[in-house]
Amino acid sequence: VPQSNEIRFAFSVRDIVSMGRMPFLDRFQGESSEDMRIVEEAMEKTNIADFADRLINTMSGGERQRVIIARALAQRPEVILLDEPTLHLDINHQFEVLDLVKRLSKEEGLTVIIVSHDLPMVVKYCDRMVLIHDHRVHALGTPEEVLTTENMRTVFNIDAVLEYDDLLKANCVKIIGSCRR
Repeated sequence: VPQSNEIRFAFSVRDIVSMGRMPFLDRFQGESSEDMRIVEEAMEKTNIADFADRLINTMSGGERQRVIIARALAQRPEVILLDEPTLHLDINHQFEVLDLVKRLSKEEGLTVIIVSHDLPMVVKYCDRMVLIHDHRVHALGTPEEVLTTENMRTVFNIDAVLEYDDLLKANCVKIIGSCRR
């Protein structure tokens, strides 16, 4: 699932999700009833079945992102890679998309890999993480193991702490500001 989902043609949601089945079709072959069942199932899982006949270019950013995730699910993957999946989304759509992906991970046994610079999101949604710095693995583990004050200072050049929030009943990243080096 790419960072942006610029689709400039007026395809229906069903058409976009059906494109996920294309790698499994022979040349000039149309979708089978099994392919269409998989497409419908992917739309149901992503809560877009009611939008099946809507045109993609009439949808909000969050709705479009769910369509692109459904297209990926139509490929029946074991692993799904999302590159900055919440980029350009309103905050409510960010939660909607990430809650969906977390649910699919739990219910479908899907391995989800998210590329992100959004530290508060990473803490909320990711069980394990890899922190990359200078093209190398800098740290690997749980958010608690990886998002140390020193690691965030080194990699992101920020002063931040990972702390437990009583209101959220979860860890969160508190960003204090940019480091002054």
